Amino acid sequence: MPERDVVSWNSIIKGSLDCGDLGLAVKLFDEIPERNVVCWMTMVNGFLQFGNVEMAESLFWEMPVRDVAAWNSMIYGYCDHGKVEDDMRLFEEMPCRNVISWTSMISGLDQNGKSNEAVSF
Repeated sequence: MPERDVVSWNSIIKGSLDCGDLGLAVKLFDEIPERNVVCWMTMVNGFLQFGNVEMAESLFWEMPVRDVAAWNSMIYGYCDHGKVEDDMRLFEEMPCRNVISWTSMISGLDQNGKSNEAVSF
């Protein structure tokens, strides 16, 4: 591709992740001249997809701008990987919550065997 914009870079990264090549996705992400929130979240979700919660968290905190969708993705990722304490800490730190934030927390608590906490949440 002679000229790549942020959309084409992100598409290639997402395709690499979908094909199971996290290494290539990381390499491409590192080469992007200018990243937007979608690029950042594609990689955060990629790390979560491959079970690398620590790298996802590290990249999340490196993001220059974290919108509510980014926070929600991390909440979902923590729950999905059984990291309930981290999940609750992150939820408390969120500057702005929406219905997806609350639903993710309640569902995550329930799926991790904390149904009583989910009900009282």
